[in-house]
Amino acid sequence: YTAVVTAPTCTAKGYTTYTCECGDSYVGDEVDALGHDYGEWVVTKAATCTAMGEESHTCSRCGTKEVRVIAALDHDYQAVVTAPTCTEAGFTAHTCSRCGDSYKTDEVAALGHDFKDGVCTRCGAADPDYKPPVDPFRFDDVKDSNQYYYNPVYWAYEHDPQITKGTSDKLFSPEKGCTRAQVVTFLWRAMGEPEPKNYENPFKDVKTGQYYFKAVLWAVGEEITNGTSKDTFDPEKTCTRAQIVTFLWRAAGKPEPASSENPFGDVKSGEYYYKAVLWAVEKKITNGTTPKAFSPNDTCTRGQVVTFLFRADQN
Repeated sequence: YTAVVTAPTCTAKGYTTYTCECGDSYVGDEVDALGHDYGEWVVTKAATCTAMGEESHTCSRCGTKEVRVIAALDHDYQAVVTAPTCTEAGFTAHTCSRCGDSYKTDEVAALGHDFKDGVCTRCGAADPDYKPPVDPFRFDDVKDSNQYYYNPVYWAYEHDPQITKGTSDKLFSPEKGCTRAQVVTFLWRAMGEPEPKNYENPFKDVKTGQYYFKAVLWAVGEEITNGTSKDTFDPEKTCTRAQIVTFLWRAAGKPEPASSENPFGDVKSGEYYYKAVLWAVEKKITNGTTPKAFSPNDTCTRGQVVTFLFRADQN
């Protein structure tokens, strides 16, 4: 007999075959199958929060690969609370630490501002409707609350930006004439101190650095007023009642008066201030000096100017 050995494999037994020259043979010396020699499991497809993964290991002898499923991980939500603010709603955000998926619960309405003395006690925002308390004794010549210019004077003083101060610490001088420079500056401040459209200055009597410099350029750029000549503005010239209502009317966009009825004998159709006067009276910005006279050429006083601005601001 001649012996031929068949080695065992991972799945089949080993054995020795004994064969004679005459063809007779038999099998002996059987050896058990070796079984697979698998290595470590290796992830081939990572599981996610919502999808299954896979892992496999391979036999080092025969290369057979075994695959098994990895269960989906499910979301790992972490809760973060965002408190409500004055203007933004509060909520709890639940965010998965693995995949970033999120959703919100427990929404709480915005708190709203809690204004006190012009400032929100929670966030520090300014109250846009706050009117600072007025010291009724700031000006010795503006003490009587029955004076038509009482509230306008203190409105102008407390306005942000401040429209005007007094002529001294204790005097406002409401009966003093208002100059062209003062009027356009008061109007410019009441409008929030906008930047001029053009800084080219044609006026030799308006210098850089003067308090009314930007106001004059802004007013000219907006076609609210011109100079008294091509190169002069006459900033110290007093302003008339007709001029101030015209400035206000032009600043408002030159609106058409609702009615053409004119009670004033000294306001003629065709005058530059005709529509402005009718509009100002309709808006209760001013009345005539009498039922039949507007007195357009009378000097406009400081008390009148801040009153006109105050009433225009209420429209």
